[in-house]
Amino acid sequence: MAPEDLERMRRLGVIASVQPFHAVADRDIAERYWGKRHRRAYAYRTMHDMGIPLAMGSDAPVEVFDPLQILYAATVRRVPGTQRPPWLPDQALQVADALWGYTLGAAYAGAEENRKGSLTVGKLGDAVVLREDILTLPQEHIKDNGVQATIIGGKVVYGEV
Repeated sequence: MAPEDLERMRRLGVIASVQPFHAVADRDIAERYWGKRHRRAYAYRTMHDMGIPLAMGSDAPVEVFDPLQILYAATVRRVPGTQRPPWLPDQALQVADALWGYTLGAAYAGAEENRKGSLTVGKLGDAVVLREDILTLPQEHIKDNGVQATIIGGKVVYGEV
């Protein structure tokens, strides 16, 4: 995106709906066909730093649906399981910022931040409990974390808490 477009988004309060897996899956096409313009593509960190809210999703079935792989792509900027260097690593998000985009940011984009998107009294009680805290886990291991429990409507439907 052109810098003036990003500034316009910020000024108008536009929410950026982004799918982080595209940033790593599209790298070869972007570099080949977009030339130097590819450096302005998938500018998630720049948007975040400018105060543009990010609403993250999967774009399934076009890309993977696994939230941990999507968080990995957003924070490491590499396709899970590959050894290629991170693509445009200056645009990688911090884990907490990616989590916000995937939870409260997505709810905010749908004008539902008062009903969902965070674990707050009075909100819907849907959540996933991971085996390890991804805020302290090395980013390279985010994709390998496992689900300990799934809670829907306040009830455990998978695993144990």
